[in-house]
Amino acid sequence: MKKNICKILFLLIVLLGLFVNRKNDTAIDKAVTKQNILEQGKYYCIYKGPLTEVTYHIYNSEGEIVLEETTDRPLEIAMIGNYIVDVSTGFGTGIIEHRYYDVATDCFSKGFFDVIACCDELIAYIGGENQERKIVVENIFDDTLFYKEYKLELSEIPMPINEASFENKCSVLKVNYISGEEQVEEEIFLELQ
Repeated sequence: MKKNICKILFLLIVLLGLFVNRKNDTAIDKAVTKQNILEQGKYYCIYKGPLTEVTYHIYNSEGEIVLEETTDRPLEIAMIGNYIVDVSTGFGTGIIEHRYYDVATDCFSKGFFDVIACCDELIAYIGGENQERKIVVENIFDDTLFYKEYKLELSEIPMPINEASFENKCSVLKVNYISGEEQVEEEIFLELQ
């Protein structure tokens, strides 16, 4: 009987200790999180973690967290216009993945690499491989709404685009690029309509 009472008391003490410890951890986590804000916007927040880690939150229009991730990769978050959040994650040697969140429609995009320009809900990036590389322009969230490919003679260097920008209310894509084996600088205006 004494052994059973001792076991029950021991279990109660352990459970009480776990409960009190978890309550303190939560309070500490919240305090540390608020103190470690690296960058904050209306729809996102980046927190410093241990060593090289950062944790980020993406918020919807109600202020609720719709995405929370922790990474030790280089991270940048920016706004495109008023309602699109651009999450850029570096993978080394200039490789960057962009994922987008549209606060107005509560929609996430797929990941995009080699992004050269964005405007409203349009994105321009380099698609294809080596000799088959092309400029792709599409709707960030639904390529059935807009998708066009433009075949240019891009040099086979890692990033043949010097500069690109959408102009005339996103109806034209201006591209300054390196062309061919001779690596000649050229500029072109691609009509999107």
